[in-house]
Formats: sequence, C-alpha cells, structure tokens
Amino acid sequence: SQLMEKTNELAHKILKNAPIAVRGMKEAVLPGGDETLEGRLDKATEIFERVRNSADAQEGLNAFEEKRHPEWKGC
Repeated sequence: SQLMEKTNELAHKILKNAPIAVRGMKEAVLPGGDETLEGRLDKATEIFERVRNSADAQEGLNAFEEKRHPEWKGC
C-alpha cells in the first residue's frame, strides 16, 4: 500500500542519521517527567549538549569536510 511505502521511505531517511541524534529527538519530543516549559527547555539543552559533544557529532563534521558518508557509532 502507499502508506507502507511512504512509511518505509521515512524510516530509511531516519536510519541514515546518527543514532544518538535520533534517540535525542525521541527523548525530546516524547512526554514524560517535568512538563513545564522551563523543564522541557532544560531537558532540550541537556540533550543538545550530549549530542553535540558525542563522537558521532565529530564524525559527522569530519565526514562532511572529507566529502564522504559518515560512519555512525551510536556514541
């Protein structure tokens, strides 16, 4: 069906991203814990720092600079 086809296309696009970034996005958008605006902003900042300081973030920058596909490690 067309729905399954589009779903698979989206899943493959998501899978091309760094696993740590995908986990961070899921963590940021799923409800839980402190639901105040301040709490959510603090959580988003924590997730951003974790992803930004990851080995995968550095790998993404290196791959871009070297004009190659990144090799994600999930950390």
